[in-house]
Amino acid sequence: MAYRFEEYRTAVLRDYEKQKASGKLPLKLAFPTVVNLKEHALSACKERFLRIDENVLISFFERQSDPDAYIDAINKADADIFRPVNYFLKGRTQNPEEKQIELLAWLTDFANRPYSNYISKVTEKKGVRAIITHIGAIPQTLWEHIPIKYLKLCIYIIIPVLFLTLFLLKDIGGPGRAAPGFVYVCESPTAIRYHLRINCIGLRNCQHRIIKISVNDAKQTGLTLCHLEGG
Repeated sequence: MAYRFEEYRTAVLRDYEKQKASGKLPLKLAFPTVVNLKEHALSACKERFLRIDENVLISFFERQSDPDAYIDAINKADADIFRPVNYFLKGRTQNPEEKQIELLAWLTDFANRPYSNYISKVTEKKGVRAIITHIGAIPQTLWEHIPIKYLKLCIYIIIPVLFLTLFLLKDIGGPGRAAPGFVYVCESPTAIRYHLRINCIGLRNCQHRIIKISVNDAKQTGLTLCHLEGG
């Protein structure tokens, strides 16, 4: 698999800018300083400590025994630890160390962090898109904004249902239709429907003769039009 950390870095920064533009960022992140970033790190560790974030915490604050110990380590750390992230957010540096990007991803609660998780999800999403591309071309500007859960829904549910519907509809109209004024019925004492086409799905389970009679005769015997054909 190609190493694509630059892509990840761009995605993390884009997510930060998107949250900032929409007003969703906490003030300490929206107006970053080393002190604000440190204070936000303390809040993040208290409110949403996750095991997936432990590696990045270890890289800055060493391995600790539990969330409270990490909070204590962050509290004791020099705020200058956050200076590279602060410079990156302010555009004063373009290519910080990878661990700084992981730190930013944690601070901003980037959904697809860390990098390994991001790559696996992007690869999966592109695989799903490739399948759809073979089914039919999708405009670039459209599929770039479709979440993967909806792409999966399209592939595994909507498209199969569409094909099934088309398969069922093929038995309505076309060859096999009775002459005007006539219909087909299963010559069974339990039959309750009449059919416009001899190859209607509703007749496939008929264990008796299939006969052609007039519509009037069918209605007079209490038969009604098959629901697959509009009844």
